[in-house]
Amino acid sequence: MKKLSEKDDEFCKMIVWENFSPKAAYAVVWNPGDDASASVGASRKMREPHIQEELRRLRAELDEADAMSAKEKRRYLAKLVRGEIGVDLGLFESAPTVQEVMTAIKIDNEMAGHNAPSEVNVGGPSLVDAIFGLLGDQGLKVGGSSEKVTDDE
Repeated sequence: MKKLSEKDDEFCKMIVWENFSPKAAYAVVWNPGDDASASVGASRKMREPHIQEELRRLRAELDEADAMSAKEKRRYLAKLVRGEIGVDLGLFESAPTVQEVMTAIKIDNEMAGHNAPSEVNVGGPSLVDAIFGLLGDQGLKVGGSSEKVTDDE
């Protein structure tokens, strides 16, 4: 395998460790001056076998050592939801916003596999139909049903 130059090494690390796109990493490392040159240069670099090999090596290294485990990520998300830290990593001791909490819960649900419904209702009224039926809402169309509910039924 061809030895990596300092610029090749920096290019690969920016892609793997800092999540730069190849085009952005190329623009930072080689500063070609325009988008078209960065795009062409990045595409050329990404086809080079020694670059591909280094990217594979760095990704494997990241997976083994530096990346957070699923358990660590879920602990961080739990702290965020509880307000123990904000997205600023606790530097300002700010309470998380509702959006931050909801995003953290959504991510945790996806990681834990909690997105699947616990049961599937294959017959009878939907929950929404049942609730509006109990409330006696007049002429409300829910779930394709146009049946009117009246108080004297």
